Amino acid sequence: MKQMIKGTSRVLDFAIACDAKRLLFTSSGAVYGSKSIDATGFHESFDGSPDPLVDASAYGIAKRACEYLCSAHGKATGCDVSIARCFAFVGPHIPLDQNYAIGNFIRDGIHGRPIQLTGDGQAVRSYMYAADLAIWLWTMLFQSKGCQAYNVGSSNAVTILDLARKVSEIHALPDPVAVSPAGLPPSIYIPNVSKAQERLGLSEKISLTDSIRKTSNWYLKQNI
Repeated sequence: MKQMIKGTSRVLDFAIACDAKRLLFTSSGAVYGSKSIDATGFHESFDGSPDPLVDASAYGIAKRACEYLCSAHGKATGCDVSIARCFAFVGPHIPLDQNYAIGNFIRDGIHGRPIQLTGDGQAVRSYMYAADLAIWLWTMLFQSKGCQAYNVGSSNAVTILDLARKVSEIHALPDPVAVSPAGLPPSIYIPNVSKAQERLGLSEKISLTDSIRKTSNWYLKQNI
């Protein structure tokens, strides 16, 4: 938390020093907290927040604090501040050995290993390709007016089990195996991106299937 807040403060000090007219802050959907909502996704007006008594909330709480600093900076200086609340993405350089389900699935696909799930696979996520992400961020930086927050990500929801099936199909693997059933209500972590679509004319160009193929092919060329 200290690192993010101090770093953002220094960036804003620099923005003042160079009289920056535009600023883009990459925030996160974590600012909404972990509360499951319906399949329409989190909207920018959602009033939930991370639980301050949960250790894992540090990232989301820090991002909220940084958003406040950026908003205050924009209002005080007249700088056009865009806040991108980023969700989940896929593409070259995504880690294949960390806590990213799609990265781990693609790793197994590349190496021809059957995918195993550590839960029942009913959690709902969505994934935007890195090229679309870049287009959205540049557009927000150059076209957004005033101080606005926009969700950034895919609105095409998929369960983790269906994601594993898709990766398996693309790599000609056996059906994935769901182990250790969770027995809990599925978590839903997807954005409602209607604001970015309506105000900035943004849309996704690359499907999830093509995103997986492009990412796999990139890693195969790296001999990983």
